[in-house]
Amino acid sequence: LPATLSVENGMLIATLPPDIPYTAEWTGNGDRTNLADPANWACTNPYGEEITGVPNAFTDVSFASAADFNCPVGTPFGCRSITMSGSLASDRDWRGIDFSAVNGTIDLAGHDLQAFAAKDLTAAIVTDSVGGGTLALEVPASVVVENANVTLTGGLKLAKVGEGVFVAAKKNQSYTGGTEVLAGTFMCGGKGSEGVYGAADGTLTVGPGAAFDCGGYNGHAAAKLVLAGGEVVNSKSASSSNDGWFADVTLTADSFARADKGLAFRAASGGSATLEMNGHKLTIDVDPDYTFGLYDLTVTGGGTIYGRSGGFIQLVRGTAET
Repeated sequence: LPATLSVENGMLIATLPPDIPYTAEWTGNGDRTNLADPANWACTNPYGEEITGVPNAFTDVSFASAADFNCPVGTPFGCRSITMSGSLASDRDWRGIDFSAVNGTIDLAGHDLQAFAAKDLTAAIVTDSVGGGTLALEVPASVVVENANVTLTGGLKLAKVGEGVFVAAKKNQSYTGGTEVLAGTFMCGGKGSEGVYGAADGTLTVGPGAAFDCGGYNGHAAAKLVLAGGEVVNSKSASSSNDGWFADVTLTADSFARADKGLAFRAASGGSATLEMNGHKLTIDVDPDYTFGLYDLTVTGGGTIYGRSGGFIQLVRGTAET
């Protein structure tokens, strides 16, 4: 182990640095609502000796059973890694720890898991063998978190909460419960056809005040986009109008679209798609140098498409019944 050597009174003194990794296993023997209670932890130093303490930024933390841990908001701690394996026995709140450090496998087993992430996610597997459970991932304001590693499978639903940005970059995600953007921004970090936001027949719903950012990629040709008062944007592509959502779009409330770098609602090549207005208003803002396109679509439902700024809005080869 690294140490600082010094000589005092003719004796060689070795001083160990404070950042040597040690392990901490959750026992839950103390106040389970308080992560800072040392009675909840069995800590071992690098020499295998038991010590009293709580995890810090140099700790490898493990939970023998995922069902044993429940903690309220407001008690975060830092750690180097977290290993969990097990099934949830009830709905849990894990926002006391940074989900970014989680490794291992977590089965929601039909329950809900509340968690927060402040940096890019590592290499966990989250599944739902029963179905109906939700992984609600909170990203704090002014924070961008990318998931290129955590695998989401089974019947779970992914809910994006918090005012920060979540970038979905992990390919071949297969979770079937859909994606719900409740706050902040959910950004596509790969092509929709690469499965970055769940199963091909899933639904992506954008709620009031929230945004889905195409990120310069095309939407999944088999998925469904539901605008429930939220906004769809494209902030990263340099093309004029080729990036966007290549499938059905449904409005369940007055909603918004913003084409900073060009955006399109369109059918996939050789296919068909519908923009279902349901009597609502779609307000479109377009950068003066770009275009918002409605291509090869059937627009139905008696609503209003309202362009209020700058660039061009094109309806090409489609049918407008609104």
